[in-house]
Amino acid sequence: MWALQSKCNLNCRYCYFTFGSRKLEKDPIHRLVSSGKLQETIAKIAQYGDIVYLTGGEPTTLDSLLVDIVKQLSGLGKKVILTTNGVLTKRKLFDELAKVGINGFLFSLDSFSQNQHNKYRSFWKETVDSIAYVSNLSPDLINGICMVVNKENLSQIKKTLVFAKSIGTNYFRLQLIYLPKGHPLREKLLLSKSELMLLRSQTDELFEFANSINLKAPCKRKFIEMMDYLLKTPRYVDRCPVAEHLAFVTEDFSVVPCAAGAYLSNSEFKVKLGESVRKPERCPKFSEDCACLWNLVYSEL
Repeated sequence: MWALQSKCNLNCRYCYFTFGSRKLEKDPIHRLVSSGKLQETIAKIAQYGDIVYLTGGEPTTLDSLLVDIVKQLSGLGKKVILTTNGVLTKRKLFDELAKVGINGFLFSLDSFSQNQHNKYRSFWKETVDSIAYVSNLSPDLINGICMVVNKENLSQIKKTLVFAKSIGTNYFRLQLIYLPKGHPLREKLLLSKSELMLLRSQTDELFEFANSINLKAPCKRKFIEMMDYLLKTPRYVDRCPVAEHLAFVTEDFSVVPCAAGAYLSNSEFKVKLGESVRKPERCPKFSEDCACLWNLVYSEL
């Protein structure tokens, strides 16, 4: 997963990047271009695995630069999946990405209900139109949705899957919402322990239902594992559970598996996972960003 840290065209109310000091303002991806380091960085990113997930901010704001990145990764034999809000509805861009070898798209869609989705994200119709357009590009493309599960849409998962299928989706991913302490929406949207237990009890049924309508969901095992971690307090792991799957570009253009640049070896690192707060015993740079990223990757793999 490569966090491009591009600018975003939305201001979603529960996005952790827009809370506190975690704001994407520097748009570092363009520094890679101006420094002549882009090709070298892509080669480093490609060493992480066979599949590269491109995340933002919002990658489609990069236009032709995004096409170039996908083309290079594809040329290195990597499968490339783009996560996007789909709001820009750039059909020419979708066409160009398909031509250079992109393997799929994951669109942010939190509900079948336009009102519910727009309550925290906005531009539901534009996202839906993009999903429908991509469904006609190629039957081989992953055309998926990512649904961020919170208190308000917990009961809407099945209806949202049915709706997503009706507009051409062939894949879905559920992501648990994470809101750090102090966030104004934390109490309103963060799942309680009883709600997590309810979702955990319904997970098998939900994924079986998705399979019955031909929606692929390869992330079930990791999604269950993440819920099990959250429901057991305290829980310890002897290493950062996602660092080997993440790639961040630092100010000196190094590619590291830790946003804080503080990833420690297995023998040095021990993390305590609590119900809503996870703190390592030794890493001095651990932040709420880490917890958000764990949540994301656990549901992605």
